[in-house]
Amino acid sequence: MPIPVICACSAKLRVGDHLLGKHINCPKCGALLAVGAEADPHSLALAPFRRHCAALYPEFARAVERDAGLDVGFERRGTLAVGFSAYDLERLRERERDARAQGLAARTLDGEEARALEPALSPRIAAALRFPDDHAIDPRRLVRALLAAALGRGVRVLDHCPVHRIVVRDSAVAAVEHSRGRTECSHVVLAAGAWSGLIEGLPEALRAPVRPVRGQILRLRPAAGGLEDRRSGGGGATSPARGGAPPLLTHVVRGPDAYLVPRADGDLLLGATSEEKGYAKEVTVEGVLGLLRAAYEMVPGVADFAVVEATSGLRPASRDGMPLLGPCAVRGLIYATGHYRSGILLVPGTAEAIAAWIEHRDPAPAARGFGIERAIESAAGTHAAAEVLRW
Repeated sequence: MPIPVICACSAKLRVGDHLLGKHINCPKCGALLAVGAEADPHSLALAPFRRHCAALYPEFARAVERDAGLDVGFERRGTLAVGFSAYDLERLRERERDARAQGLAARTLDGEEARALEPALSPRIAAALRFPDDHAIDPRRLVRALLAAALGRGVRVLDHCPVHRIVVRDSAVAAVEHSRGRTECSHVVLAAGAWSGLIEGLPEALRAPVRPVRGQILRLRPAAGGLEDRRSGGGGATSPARGGAPPLLTHVVRGPDAYLVPRADGDLLLGATSEEKGYAKEVTVEGVLGLLRAAYEMVPGVADFAVVEATSGLRPASRDGMPLLGPCAVRGLIYATGHYRSGILLVPGTAEAIAAWIEHRDPAPAARGFGIERAIESAAGTHAAAEVLRW
């Protein structure tokens, strides 16, 4: 059975299942892709680590909220992955089989069943795959709460302080040089996102092989006068949003080209583009138009919403799309980068693993296998060729 593979440059491929677990090169940009790792948000390669992180998240969120005294916006919403054609229906059924094989709760719905859950979905939607146990979290609230919790525990934070160099002496971390001077240390966690590979001082082979992939995101808000009844049916009881009106959506809705995440206040987060534009962070007309078009095709009711914010960020993407996580040949240096589209989702497991390595304990088995060694080996080796099937 052909396996779908999506590259960070937005190229969509289908390859033979005999290549599962192997590597191919993207015919469009040349990037190295792990077959099975870029298939979809519930990818095979990351599945055990994702499940581990999902299991940790409820207690992790409660602990952060308790320490910070702030809400992180963690809630169970469920996800609907939607499609518009008979082909999409078959693709979603394949994903359901894969998800169930990974131990995930999932069920394929026809269009009517999907609209019974989310009446605002377009009549053109022919099928949906529901993941009822998926949770959502507000990344901004989480970051604010983590900062407050860290400060409350006595952590010293040097903000707006670029790091220039990691000082290595006798194959061990010795210090970090930054814009405010130099800090002696025995451990460094390299978590500089898309900039991780630009920090000086490491041997060339240990430079984090990550690149920036721009993602543009919009925040939509119910416009004044557009709140009367945006849901195209009864839909059952829902939590009130701004103005007391029911929210447009209760599930996260993912389509082929965009996703919509409902917030408790009635806003919708609409994302996200995936663009190879280097370190350029501009929000573009093309990006905004593409996102709005994709959102309208899934949920026509977004036409009544105002665009209240347009931002972009740079995701750190490794060659194979999977994280770079763990220690290396330089004692005291631990990688925590390359999480690409799964950064927030993998926070609890990443933090747990880093703490274990620093304290010389074994991390959870699901956190292993993402070390820098694989990137070094794959860069030096010969990768499997693939016959690319049109998708």
